[in-house]
Amino acid sequence: MRSFTFVGLVAGSLSLAAGSQAAIVDVNVFDFDFSVNAPGQTVVDAVIDVGDTVRWVFLADFHTTTSVVGSAESWDSGMLMDGSTFSHSFGQVGVFTYYCQMHGFDMGNGTAGGMAGTVTVNPVPEPVSGLVLAGSLGAFARRKRRSQLQ
Repeated sequence: MRSFTFVGLVAGSLSLAAGSQAAIVDVNVFDFDFSVNAPGQTVVDAVIDVGDTVRWVFLADFHTTTSVVGSAESWDSGMLMDGSTFSHSFGQVGVFTYYCQMHGFDMGNGTAGGMAGTVTVNPVPEPVSGLVLAGSLGAFARRKRRSQLQ
């Protein structure tokens, strides 16, 4: 019975490590802001992991989402109106600045002014290895058994 529980714990941890998938994070485009929060709430820039996708959701007027010149990740949605979406998947770690061509501007030095935002892309967290967990649980079981025998 104990070995079944141990195997179940290891199998469960392996499936958790293997089950991570890329996420889609929505950034709302409204008024003169880009935000993961809804209009009326605090404006917050997107923070994602490598391989995730940002989907800009255009809620009002005409806007663009355009990366600054020289960015390691480049995109340009073109002019879009409310009801439209535009997506970009990020393959590199870094902070990527973008702006609306109608309501913002590229400052030419990797930053933007006016209606602008950033996407921070973090490395993918290392999954917990089921084999490492199995070894740790095995060592714990051996220590516990020894302490019971003494």
